[in-house]
Amino acid sequence: MKFGKREQGAPGALRVAPVVVALLGLLGCIGSASAFNIESGNPDIVMSLDNIIRYNTAWRAKARDPGLANNIGVQDESDYLYDKNEMITNRLDWFGEFDFKYQNRIGFRVSAQAWYDTKYGSGSKAMPGSPVAAQNIKGTFNDETRRYYHGPSGEFVDEFAWINQKV
Repeated sequence: MKFGKREQGAPGALRVAPVVVALLGLLGCIGSASAFNIESGNPDIVMSLDNIIRYNTAWRAKARDPGLANNIGVQDESDYLYDKNEMITNRLDWFGEFDFKYQNRIGFRVSAQAWYDTKYGSGSKAMPGSPVAAQNIKGTFNDETRRYYHGPSGEFVDEFAWINQKV
């Protein structure tokens, strides 16, 4: 699939077809974000909830760099893991914020995020014979990779309370 063509006289410059730009713009408008106020029945209390749901996917465009992937003296797993044209990420993300205010004098905010990427669920792959492959006999990702890249996982981003007091 070609997305554009090289312009004459500008080495390395890529002209993107207008149709591709229009499609990418349309996809950017499809994102799912919602923000709304929560009614409490008390005019002194203001609550709001904001959510963003995002889906990302990507493919490897070039072949492995032989200097990285075939060098058994370095950690090759990141470059060796995927082949050319193979999907490298298939990720769903959620980010949410909850705000609470009482008489605009006190309040708090809590935000959190969660994610899941199916491309990191199948296990790791290193060049056969490399130190990484020897250390990783089971062919599975370590706990940190499973937690932060594969998931499903999540975390609180921030939580704080505030007081607006006249001095």
